Amino acid sequence: MVYSIMMSKSWVFKIILVLIIIYAVGGCGDFDYFTEYDDVNLIGHTLLSDWATTQNTTYMTYESVASATAGTSGLPDSSALIYRLEINNLVPDGDFEVGPDLATSGWTAVLTTGTALLDSGPHELDGNAIYFDLSNTEYIEYDLSQMADGPVDDSLYVFRFSLQGSATGNYYFEISETSTPIINQFTPYIPNSGTNEQLAVPFDFNELTTPEFLIYDWENQVFRINFETDGKVQEGYFDNFRIVKSDQTHYLQTELTVYDSNRTDELPLISGTYRFSVYVKADPELASRPNSFDTDSVMLMVESLDPDSLTDATSMQSFDAEDYDDFTDWTEIYMDVTLQIDETEDTEEAVIRLTVSPTNSIGGALTMDAGSILISTPSLKFSSDGTF
Repeated sequence: MVYSIMMSKSWVFKIILVLIIIYAVGGCGDFDYFTEYDDVNLIGHTLLSDWATTQNTTYMTYESVASATAGTSGLPDSSALIYRLEINNLVPDGDFEVGPDLATSGWTAVLTTGTALLDSGPHELDGNAIYFDLSNTEYIEYDLSQMADGPVDDSLYVFRFSLQGSATGNYYFEISETSTPIINQFTPYIPNSGTNEQLAVPFDFNELTTPEFLIYDWENQVFRINFETDGKVQEGYFDNFRIVKSDQTHYLQTELTVYDSNRTDELPLISGTYRFSVYVKADPELASRPNSFDTDSVMLMVESLDPDSLTDATSMQSFDAEDYDDFTDWTEIYMDVTLQIDETEDTEEAVIRLTVSPTNSIGGALTMDAGSILISTPSLKFSSDGTF
């Protein structure tokens, strides 16, 4: 009796051993689960013309660009659609390239013996810039009612500009009513002086916690170089004045349902690992498009719209231009995300939202800026084994 039991255990052991060997030789990775998804662009049927911006044409530009203009070298498909995605500068002629003088650009100079004019150099800025040489009682001001959107009362705006000083030290600026009270004064510090040393860098008003301003009533508001009262003797160059409405998103988006008859092989969206990617390139037409600027960063975002999802509802990632050779050539940027998707969801309900933004919106007002980028060939791919 004992022997028979031992024999039974021996055979069980042998069977288990054989199964282990078969498993080891075959490998669990050889089970072809969902390989029909491999290398399939699940949004290949969604044209860029079908994507939508979250703002109107006052705040964003989204338009087709000819392939001959943009160039197609570096794209996986030379016939792919190419679009320009841009956050507009709300300051008309903020780069001062239309000119030909301060008044035409919307500025008023209050001078006694000082100087304020558009100047093409010598300086480290792009093209024309405001050259100013002011006493402590002189200033230059811009009426903010000239902004492209009005501006809108009870709204937040980000102010940015490039500044080059002729001397090391603080420079005075303010946003105020045309009469008291003063709203905001700020005195950025310029560490290097001289036109041959000081490079033009966007200034973020580092003295404040944010370069963002909330004004309840924008009527009669002005932006000044120097203070109206108790100013400072200062000389330098001011350029690339940019204002962006920062209490709203500036996104390009599309939404996906679980099932789509136009999707390749009608593959449904399923839970697992996805890669969202898009090709981007610096806008080659900026020189011929006044008041447009290269973007410093592009952001991708994937949102799960399923309220019962156990995974993070939103994943986002920014890509700084300086890390990708300023996007001089077509560059694929991508992010990998894990999504939980209920395949029983109503086919009419979107379960995923994909977003591209021509600025780094992750940091809010601290990183938001006007800027343009070309985009092409967006892609969403599923990985059957979690790798790409």
